[in-house]
Amino acid sequence: MRTKDELFREALRHIAARRQQAVTAAERDRAAALAAHPELRAAEGARTHAGLTLTLAAARGADQTVAAAALKTADERLTAAYATLGLGPEGFVPHYTCPTCKDTGMVNGRPCSCVAEAARTLRREEINAASPLALCSFDTFELDRYPAEPEPELGGTPRDYMGKVLAYCRRYANSFTPESRGLMFIGSAGLGKTHMALAIADTVLNRGFDVLYTSSAALAAQLGREHFDRAAEDPWLDACKEADLLILDDLGTEYISQLTISVLYELINTRMLCHRPTIYTSNIVDSSIFEARYTEKVASRILGSCQIFKFFGTDQRLKRGGALTPYRKELGMLNAIFDFNGTMFFDESFQEKAWQQYMTEKLGRRITPEEFQTWIHGRNTGDTLEYFRPFTQQEADEEEEAEETIYRALCRQSPDYKLADGLVEFLDFLAAHKIPRTIATASCGNNVRFFFDTLGLDRWFDLDKVIYNDGTLPGKPAPDLYLKAAQRLGVAPETCVIFEDSGAGIESAQRAGAKKVVGIASMKSPPSWKRWVWMQ
Repeated sequence: MRTKDELFREALRHIAARRQQAVTAAERDRAAALAAHPELRAAEGARTHAGLTLTLAAARGADQTVAAAALKTADERLTAAYATLGLGPEGFVPHYTCPTCKDTGMVNGRPCSCVAEAARTLRREEINAASPLALCSFDTFELDRYPAEPEPELGGTPRDYMGKVLAYCRRYANSFTPESRGLMFIGSAGLGKTHMALAIADTVLNRGFDVLYTSSAALAAQLGREHFDRAAEDPWLDACKEADLLILDDLGTEYISQLTISVLYELINTRMLCHRPTIYTSNIVDSSIFEARYTEKVASRILGSCQIFKFFGTDQRLKRGGALTPYRKELGMLNAIFDFNGTMFFDESFQEKAWQQYMTEKLGRRITPEEFQTWIHGRNTGDTLEYFRPFTQQEADEEEEAEETIYRALCRQSPDYKLADGLVEFLDFLAAHKIPRTIATASCGNNVRFFFDTLGLDRWFDLDKVIYNDGTLPGKPAPDLYLKAAQRLGVAPETCVIFEDSGAGIESAQRAGAKKVVGIASMKSPPSWKRWVWMQ
């Protein structure tokens, strides 16, 4: 198992070998043609002599007219000789595998894309040697081998459920980044866990990422050898730490020792800190057994960093007592409406700083924590301004834009300006299942456009369907924003699941008649809004 650097160097060696083969083949063809065609040999000789004559004339400072004309005639003669053999004017040029870099591996001082392709091929060969990668793809994952009879724990059939798991994993692979969340597939043997993991590996490899596969037993054995044989030059652990995606297959089959636990913790912790995802598979479906085997420290890191799926098959049931919860769509979600600030983007600190700066500069006062929770969080800016001081409509519009300009500047400057952790995967899941969705926010139009431009929201949402504060609707806790959002989706509010983080927003969703409301714990002080949250 090679590290990325080792793989890169090996790929360069392969490309250099290809170049040498191409040059050698061209020289061999040229030598054979010269031997078989005297006229070609004579034309090449004449071209070489004419070139030397012109060079000597230039070096002596003599008149070059005659020599240049002779060279032109020799070039035409050689081109004609090449044409009789079906060759272009360049003659016997090497046929490089990569025309971009001519098999040098470099273009304008940077590695050519063919180097990454060669590295992927080498990694694929490595994985194929340890697994049936060539046989595993999403297209060969057969859903009809899963039962079509209802499974009580699922509330549906295993076949339908596994179809959703397959769709999710396909979407995961197609949108994979080195910061995607990890996955864990659990269930009895023979239910397709390894197949699914390798199908993801196949797609992610094809997209240009580095993927590494190992069984848990093989990893533990190799790490043991490295630990006791310091002369061994096979840095498995380094390779596992740095891969864009690591697949650790069959957790639970390895020999467990204190060394295994220690090294496993180091591996998992390093990948978590570097935000590199791992896909685990295991036959262990009971969380208490899993924790007893790997210790609470290791188990919590594995389970906490992964989206967990249980694979169901004929007569397979989760063990009683602390079973891991499978990821499945059981909200009964028909349509989804999201608040934005504080729900999709945890921006309380940005809001607080922006309002404090604005109030200090404009009104010469500070905002108390109670005022922030009651009159700012979840409310539109116009209502907030009216609380602090009466404004004309024109003044309110100008002051609102002044405050929001400060807010947007703070967002741009902060490394914490990003969507909430896990949201991208969830939105991808909704998109993959074609669940209608939109945003209903108290933010102004300029902020909404800013969010779309800087956070890439058009990947999941249609800007024309987003409801925002345009001055025509009362703010939350009035239900109007959510009623308008449902109308814009063309659905009834009672078919919607609404995601909110503020008391005012949750009351607004309730008053709109939402089917369910999901409270998002983004606030610094959750007890201040707990009374508003209800879950069905």
